[in-house]
Amino acid sequence: MSFRKILQLSMAVAVMSGSPVFAQTDFPEGDAGQDPQSAGQDPLDLQQDRQDLHGNRPTLQQDNRDIRADRQDIRQDEEALRHGRQDLQSDRRILRADRLDQRGDRHNFRVDRRDRQQDRYDLRADRQNRGADRQGSPGSHPQRTDRHR
Repeated sequence: MSFRKILQLSMAVAVMSGSPVFAQTDFPEGDAGQDPQSAGQDPLDLQQDRQDLHGNRPTLQQDNRDIRADRQDIRQDEEALRHGRQDLQSDRRILRADRLDQRGDRHNFRVDRRDRQQDRYDLRADRQNRGADRQGSPGSHPQRTDRHR
């Protein structure tokens, strides 16, 4: 058998078994004692090749099981992401309600501040009116304006 035929046969076996094809693995440099012309003629090598080929069937089944398990993991991850998005939506609603509540608090604070300012103005005007009443001078009355809220 020629060296080229042996190389083709070994590459075909490697491709069928699913292992990577490297010339170094098929013919290692340290194996100088074996003649390349007699390498493929040993019946034990063919038997070993058959066992290698038949031994890969469970590996394919295992690969299929692994693929199914990976797909199941992906489905579970997608489901978890969906639940996570739903949780985020409820969190967003809560945060939006808090923001609106804070806006309401700020609005109430502004209204309260305006009310306090108006009360101060009214108290100041009342004091001035009382002081003017005591003094009895009719022209010193400031005009009191009540602002409607």
